[in-house]
Order: sequence, then structure tokens, then C-alpha cells
Amino acid sequence: TPTGLTVNFTYNGSSTAPTAAGSYTVVGIVSDSNYQGSNTETLVIGKATATVVLSSLSQTYTGSALAATASTTPTSLTVSFTYNGSSTAPTAAGSYTVVGTISDSNYTGTASGTLVVNKATAAVTLGSLSQTYTGSALAATATTAPTSLTVNFTYNGSSTAPTAAGSYTVVGTISDSNYTGTASGTLVVNKATAAVTLGSLSQTYTGSALAATATTTPSGLTVNFTYNGSATAPTAAGSYTVAGTISDSNYTGTATGTLVIGKATATLTLGSLSQTYTGSA
Repeated sequence: TPTGLTVNFTYNGSSTAPTAAGSYTVVGIVSDSNYQGSNTETLVIGKATATVVLSSLSQTYTGSALAATASTTPTSLTVSFTYNGSSTAPTAAGSYTVVGTISDSNYTGTASGTLVVNKATAAVTLGSLSQTYTGSALAATATTAPTSLTVNFTYNGSSTAPTAAGSYTVVGTISDSNYTGTASGTLVVNKATAAVTLGSLSQTYTGSALAATATTTPSGLTVNFTYNGSATAPTAAGSYTVAGTISDSNYTGTATGTLVIGKATATLTLGSLSQTYTGSA
């Protein structure tokens, strides 16, 4: 004022107008043959807003840190990340709140999302699927790749390992925070072998059925008998092939022998020992 006078500027002492965002001390000096004057103010160039698009937000556990990535508009701007507030990229499987913030002298911008680190798939191989009854619980085993992961088992849907002989559907499932995996198979608990010792193999005809007996180890097991292939104990004198077979849900065993039923002794009393000649025998 008055208008139209030439004014020369400096910006932080330089005559070159600034490009970069920031604050600059501006001095405007009138350049005129008849007037003089100056003023000092601050020129503030604010950062421009850039667009940030997050990516790599679904990854799988590898044992190494897994970082999100980002693209920017304009391109190639530096983006700094935080994961649940930490600048360290996560390793473990889980969900993490990701904030990507542009780190640039001339641009500002931010974006947020969720990084999901999925569990990795591990192989499970079941073992110890054929065992023999012992009276104690019999559990399956498993190996994993990678090794030494914890595996939980169910047997016909129950977490309790079976004791009794039989067939059980086994499912082995990995329990670790970073891996998932499962395998199924059949655990067969075979019957244990018990000893059978036959007895009462020598008897005498009585007119009643005469059966063999048996003792078992372990004791008290039920034994079914056949005599020459029949389940009916014999009555008549003679020799009979005896098979004694254990009937038990947890034990198996058999023994064979010969049951001999001897003839019984009868008393003979003679009569008609005093007679008179008749001319006949």
C-alpha cells in the first residue's frame, strides 16, 4: 500500500521459494525508487494427504516375524507399521490390529486393518494302534511334523483311553497355539492270552452227565467245553476229546485233552446153583 509496488521475497534467507512442506520465515521488501518497506511473516506448507492401502493381511505361521505391506498414492512412500501398538511384527498365530502410517517429509496418511496370522498345518501320524489287554488304560501315540507338538486324543469320542479289548475310533488333534492338524485311525485292543488247565478227565460212569473242569490263569475266567465237538457232557463210558475255550471279553485261551469215563463196577450174585437132573441142560 500503495498498490502495485514490487516486493522481493526471501524464505529463510533464500530468494528461492520453497517446495517442501515446512515452516519458512518470509521477508518481503519493497523494491521501488520512491518507496521503501518490509514485513516478516511465516509461510507454512502443510504436508499433502496420501492414500495408504494395506495388504498381506492374511498370512500363515512360519516361525518368523510376519509383516503387513502397503502401497501408497503417490507411490513408493515410506510406511511405518504398528501391530497391537508395537512396532515389532508378530510371529505367533493370532489377530493383530495393524496401523500403517506414512513417514515422509511432504506427505501424511494412515490406514488401519487386521493382520491375521493363521495356524500352520502340521502332519499327525498315529501309532500304537494294536495293543493287548493288560487291565490298564491303553493310549494311542502320535508323531508330528514338525516334531514334538502336543496331540490330544479321543477314543470313540471320549478323552479317556480304553481298557477293555475291542476296536476304538481314535482321533488325534494338535493342541498348540501355532499349528493345526488331525489324524484318525482305529485302536485295536486285542484279548490277552490266558492259560487253561483241564481237570476231572478221569471219571467213572454214574448214569449222569460227567463234565470236565478247568482252572485259568488269571483265575476265575469262564470256560466253555465241547466233548467230541458237542457242548453236551457225555454220560456213557468211553473216551471223549475235550476242548476247553475261555469265554471272556478281555481274554482268549484254549486247552484240549481226553475225558475217560471208565465202566462202573457192578455186583454179580449167582443163583440156581442147586438143581435136579431133568435130562435137559
